[in-house]
Amino acid sequence: MENKIYKCGILLHPTALPGPWGIGELGSQTYKFVDDLVEMGQAYWQILPLGPLDNTFSPYSLLSTFAGNPLIISFDGLIEIGLLKSEEVGDCSQYDNSRIDFENVVAQRMDVLYKMCINFQQRASQELIVEFTTFCNNQKDWLEDYSKFCALRKANQNESWNHWHPENEAQIIDIQNEKILQFLFHIQWNELKSYCHEKGILIIGDMPIYVSHDSADVWANPQLFQLDEQGNKLAEAGCPPCGFHDEGQVWGNPLYDWGIHLDTNFDWWMRRFSKLFEMVDIVRVDHFIGFSKYWKLPANSVSAQAGHWEHVPGNRLFDKLFETYENPKIIAEDLGDITADVIELRNKYNFPGMRVLHFEFGEQVESIKSIPYDSVTYTGTHDNNTSVGWLNKLDGVEIDYINNHIVSSETKNHWKLIDHALQSGSRRTIIPIQDILGLDEASRFNKPGTLSNENWSWRLLDSQLTKEVKIKFRKLTENNSRVVQVPIESLEVEL
Repeated sequence: MENKIYKCGILLHPTALPGPWGIGELGSQTYKFVDDLVEMGQAYWQILPLGPLDNTFSPYSLLSTFAGNPLIISFDGLIEIGLLKSEEVGDCSQYDNSRIDFENVVAQRMDVLYKMCINFQQRASQELIVEFTTFCNNQKDWLEDYSKFCALRKANQNESWNHWHPENEAQIIDIQNEKILQFLFHIQWNELKSYCHEKGILIIGDMPIYVSHDSADVWANPQLFQLDEQGNKLAEAGCPPCGFHDEGQVWGNPLYDWGIHLDTNFDWWMRRFSKLFEMVDIVRVDHFIGFSKYWKLPANSVSAQAGHWEHVPGNRLFDKLFETYENPKIIAEDLGDITADVIELRNKYNFPGMRVLHFEFGEQVESIKSIPYDSVTYTGTHDNNTSVGWLNKLDGVEIDYINNHIVSSETKNHWKLIDHALQSGSRRTIIPIQDILGLDEASRFNKPGTLSNENWSWRLLDSQLTKEVKIKFRKLTENNSRVVQVPIESLEVEL
């Protein structure tokens, strides 16, 4: 009989980490958080997409699916290796450390980073310059396009690429600056990933199924998308009305030309997966439904109701993925109105699906242990209310149901829900950090379908993750046999 191992982790995006520089970054606070995970007996750190943000500041609306987010490059890390001087950073004391003021933080940080780039050749060690040259050569299949795209975007006052003017040319220095920033991001991220592995922590990353129209991906590969000759969208992505979204959703992303992807043997997809597997250990594939079928809306739709379903050759794509990787580590985000075709596709490749207690506590509360082993149980996700916020919105009957059916020694309902999730039959359980902190709706990370400046801006305060909270969560993790003390070499079993 198979010896089943159960583990647990925390969901926290790096931008939400604490620190003095206006946004979470890849510095000392990140390493401290990894140490906190170890102290709490955790095995996973789940994050959101790591790419460079567009002007919505959403990690699901990126300028590139291959590049990293330069906003989280650690200033302290740059100071430590002599690329930046502390007096060049400027005053960040005006920022509220509980929220990211994106407009001002982005302007200040990018100004500092671009000035640092100008001095890179003079301040970098010879060893670092050699590493930079090697990086540019190794990553040129996406780096050249991305860097030129950013430089052209700057020359065109950040207009969408399909409205650029031919006379506005990319400046060589701007192209070079983007390459330097990507190099420094990747150095810092790889060092962090190595530290996670030393501590026995695996990183769960995230792949949005769609990419932004105004992105290096679409600009450099227009033939892969449903566009006209001027680069305008012929149709766009969304999802139909369902039990989770009464009106459906209009996302606005360009749709793939799946016939071209078939003809090119899914080369772009394989490069995309390859890049993400370099960055993280396990990939959560967002909107898994979209690999079986997609909801096609007319371009510039204002409603999701005018769409229709079209087939996607997801089986051919994943066949190619398994030809390329012996055992790709995928989690399928199979939430929403899942139909038989989606379940069949997920099961064909043995991808674990997701179970979210906020969505199904009424059905699953009495059978939590019967949830399949090959799945991931969450209290909520980045798109959900916090558990305290969710519980506060339940009526008395629903609260009574939870109190009468959840078997737990806990007295506070958010801890009861966490304990219940940890009792799941799922191999992995992931808890958003706001839930173990008992934070209410004011601390939720995103409200889907809104463009509020509150979205994506919440940050963890260093004072919130107290010794008491860490001990409490570790105790629950231990009580549910999810603390696994293993030598670092055994990470290879999962990898």
